[in-house]
Amino acid sequence: MVLEIKVHPEKKKDRISGYKLPNFLEVELKAKPQNNQANEALIRFLSTIFNISEKQIKILKGKTQPKKLVNLEGLDLNQFEIYVKKVLDRD
Repeated sequence: MVLEIKVHPEKKKDRISGYKLPNFLEVELKAKPQNNQANEALIRFLSTIFNISEKQIKILKGKTQPKKLVNLEGLDLNQFEIYVKKVLDRD
């Protein structure tokens, strides 16, 4: 599944701050947007949220931009929606 993700770095905590079906996420990260820190934090965060390996996550476009296209191998739209709602219900 390919997601459009807008990343907001240097926030208080790592969290999903918004989503829109079928494939858009807005994510806040504590990491700084330098030396690939925010991209690495995004991959770790997505791996945890969607319960997949970091190796299954690839940033396809936007490595140096806040707007990114990210491929999550092995995740489908139904799973995406379930995981996102579960996370948002916790917050």
